[in-house]
Amino acid sequence: IAACKQNNVQFMDGVMYMHHVRLSSIKKVLQDRELVGDLVRVTSSFTFLGDAAFLQGDIRVKKEFDALGCVGDLGWYQAR
Repeated sequence: IAACKQNNVQFMDGVMYMHHVRLSSIKKVLQDRELVGDLVRVTSSFTFLGDAAFLQGDIRVKKEFDALGCVGDLGWYQAR
């Protein structure tokens, strides 16, 4: 946070979209059966490159910190 303040930038996490006014507009469009029909399935993905250093040393790949590992840390973005 201090680095953000020093560089005059805003800190944003991966779920900032939940607080954006655009989300309610998207929701209205998806709920409009005349516009889009019946929504049957939504498919989503989230990926990143975990290099050798990440796989060896990052806390997200260590069971003692999170039993679900990367799924516990990153997988919930899809569930939101």
